Parts: sequence; structure tokens; C-alpha cells
Amino acid sequence: MTYLQALEAAIADVESADLLTARDKAVVALRAMVALASELVADAEMARLAAEHERELLLRRVEVLERRAQIEVHSPN
Repeated sequence: MTYLQALEAAIADVESADLLTARDKAVVALRAMVALASELVADAEMARLAAEHERELLLRRVEVLERRAQIEVHSPN
């Protein structure tokens, strides 16, 4: 289920709920939206960390390749 589908489902649940006032429904819907937004932020942070880790791995790989190239250039063969 996508975040949008989850949000739509939460809103549908709120609209069908037997709550006292429209304000109550709005509060519940807003809480659902905040919870989903928090999940999106957490997912974005995980993606950022994964991308940062991948970048670090690629930089290390480039360093290794540069060292190998230096050795090959300076080797007496």
C-alpha cells in the first residue's frame, strides 16, 4: 500500500467513523496525515543514509583504482 492509499484509507475510516463533530474527524485525519508524513520523513532519511554510504563506498573504490593506476605507472615492467 502506498502512502497515498494509506492516507486515503485513513480519511475514509474517519469519514465513516461515528465521531461527535466534524472537528473530531478533522483532528483524527490530521493525526493520520502527521503519522504518514513522519513515515515519509523516516524513509527519506534512510534513503539519504543509504545514498551517503554508497557514495563513500564508491569514493573508496576510486581511491583503490587510483592507487593501482599509480603502481602500474611506476612499476618497472
